[in-house]
Amino acid sequence: VFGRAAMGETLRAARFRDRIEIRRDGVPLYLDALRFEGDVAAQLARPAVAAGAGALASLVLVAPEAAAHLAPIRALLPATGGASLLAEDVLALRLLAPDSYHMRKVLIPVLTRLTEALPRSWMT
Repeated sequence: VFGRAAMGETLRAARFRDRIEIRRDGVPLYLDALRFEGDVAAQLARPAVAAGAGALASLVLVAPEAAAHLAPIRALLPATGGASLLAEDVLALRLLAPDSYHMRKVLIPVLTRLTEALPRSWMT
């Protein structure tokens, strides 16, 4: 979440770096890296970056049943989200939302489908 929209925050000067590596037996299953520096709001406003979204989520499921989740997960996503199978057992999802509230509204049903139980704090 790049600034709390409800508080009127806009992230103008920041350095954000994120790197996710998932490997099996040394072989990459998923590699992703993001980097924002400087006026993050201006960078997120670019159509090819985030089209003005203020929140971003990445989710990766590595499980034998990953392929079975693809169509139901896609049905839960808005136009600003996408899900793909990288392998029969690797499902990757990326979601953009205007703020944390809208992000949570989408993620809770997705995570509920993928897990047996979410932490209680997520459900309030």
